[in-house]
Amino acid sequence: MDEEPATAGEEVLGALERTLSRGSARIELHLEFSLTKLSDAPYFDSEASSESKSTRRGDGSRLRRLKQRLWDALFPRLLSGMMRLGDRWMHKLWAPYAVATGVIEFGAHRCMYGYPSKEDAVLVIGDRSWRGTSGDAVDGLSAGGASVEQPLWLFDLVRGVVEARELAAEGRDDGASRRFSAVTDLNRVAEAVGHHVRLPAGMRWLADLKRIPVEVWVNDDGYIRRIRQREGPDDAPTRTSTLELSEFGIELDVDWSRLSTLPTEPRTQ
Repeated sequence: MDEEPATAGEEVLGALERTLSRGSARIELHLEFSLTKLSDAPYFDSEASSESKSTRRGDGSRLRRLKQRLWDALFPRLLSGMMRLGDRWMHKLWAPYAVATGVIEFGAHRCMYGYPSKEDAVLVIGDRSWRGTSGDAVDGLSAGGASVEQPLWLFDLVRGVVEARELAAEGRDDGASRRFSAVTDLNRVAEAVGHHVRLPAGMRWLADLKRIPVEVWVNDDGYIRRIRQREGPDDAPTRTSTLELSEFGIELDVDWSRLSTLPTEPRTQ
């Protein structure tokens, strides 16, 4: 009997297994923060809000209605302006940390990375992380908790994929030829890695743990090439994290007892 074709979710998990089998890879992490789109999100309808308020208090005076119309017209502009200022501030604050490069070792569940414009370096092992200046001995630093803005967390999201669908590819020039929109279950992630898994901000319900959206790109050789996760509303994400993987199976000549910025540029495979 002919076997049924694999579902998109099975293809993503298959790509995960092939990637894990290579043992290691170079990584590049991109973080993008944005507040501007929040002002465009349909959180309220000015006309409906104005009509509702008018209904609650009666028709009211002509002056009061005029004030309400002016407020409804001005508030979105004020909000948009505040968001743009916030975006500029966040861009300036996070610019040195917008891109990080390093390596990841799948079997030991660890990665180390640094920032091209900074001497800061980070080591992540499981659910612990150490941050300091490149060259610092790890045993002399205090361990902190791993975060959702680090490479291991992003990579581990794929371990919990429960369903996926293939989307149109965004071009093949970077080696990531197939693109999937997936949903991951953090409970499955925790079972797969065997340690604590950080929750994304804004999660309010238990059911949310089972429906974390993530995008996965797979290259022509069947390895995971890119993982992207957005935090915030679908139409107005406030944080976008993108993990790029390349040079699978590289020899890691890394001293894991000391932090290193590992200033090597990942090359497209």
